Amino acid sequence: EIVGELSEMIGMKINIMDSNAIIIASSDPKRVGTFHEAAHQIISQNLDELVVSRNQQYKGTIPGTNLPLIIDGKIIGVVGVTGPHEIARTYGKVIKRMTEILLQSRAEEHRKLQHQQAFEHFCISWICNNQNALNDDFIRQGRSYGLDITQPRRIMTVSSSTSCYNQSSIRFCCDTHICRTTTM
Repeated sequence: EIVGELSEMIGMKINIMDSNAIIIASSDPKRVGTFHEAAHQIISQNLDELVVSRNQQYKGTIPGTNLPLIIDGKIIGVVGVTGPHEIARTYGKVIKRMTEILLQSRAEEHRKLQHQQAFEHFCISWICNNQNALNDDFIRQGRSYGLDITQPRRIMTVSSSTSCYNQSSIRFCCDTHICRTTTM
């Protein structure tokens, strides 16, 4: 959808290829799912750019420029923009950077969600654990979250039900402050 809108704005066709050089998004829907050899060359040879000057110069290509999408120093895909090289390159660099920012943002959101879920799983395991059976790995895991689980604690569970929300909240209390509130 974004590729289509950007393509209309700049008046050029745009493709996004994955790490296997397969077109996964395109302003030309017929090309989605097809192999793009120029993208494969960029990925396999770690190129900064690959210009296609004629139709089928590389399998599945038309004239334009192709730029790698780089996240954490690794090529994870390629963006291609059709058209005269200098114009396609200028738009391609903007689209490349926008795409990288979007992908980095999504990856960061995913990492945060995984961390939050791991912390909640840890807290539940901690609460349900036989306190006489704490092992070194579990203690180290607690420390990685900034918790010394060897210190005695009190846990307060509060449940409430209202006609508006009908939800229960569990609060995990650590020391004198609340670390996490989970709504179930």
